[in-house]
Amino acid sequence: MALLPGLADIEVEPNTEWGQWDVWLQHKHEYRMTPVTASAGTLRVLAQLAAAHDSVHEGVLMFEEPENGLHPNRVPQLLSRLRARTSDPASLTSGHGRQTLVISHSPVSLAAALDETPESVVFLDTVTRFGDGLPPRKLTRARKVADGGEHGTFVTPLEVRKYLDPVGRFARGA
Repeated sequence: MALLPGLADIEVEPNTEWGQWDVWLQHKHEYRMTPVTASAGTLRVLAQLAAAHDSVHEGVLMFEEPENGLHPNRVPQLLSRLRARTSDPASLTSGHGRQTLVISHSPVSLAAALDETPESVVFLDTVTRFGDGLPPRKLTRARKVADGGEHGTFVTPLEVRKYLDPVGRFARGA
């Protein structure tokens, strides 16, 4: 409940009349309530954690912008919890386990990922390819962070620092 500090308890009850499950949320010093009254951010975090803890459905788990609706201070903890539910790459060869793919534009998410697992960060962008006797075509390019290499195959630490500065202080030299 550290990601949702006001939440004290969650109850899941079968609703046989409707053939579904009812979820009840209990906040500190309040009556229990249905998820309809909860914020979108609270519901999103609960859904992400439920998916990450679902041991029946292993495989690839994908989250698009998991930080939406969550206070920026809690993003690193959410990503850490999702990573904790990810299998060690060595165990994936046995056919069991979970891979987690997080897609985000958030500098907060990027900073958290770089702090915890910098080797897992990949930048994706679109480039237009010319030549080869073919018409121009758009391709998605995947690049890791590196100090050097073949042009266009890596993102420099300086580019990363600029991306992590959303208000442009770094770019202006402040």
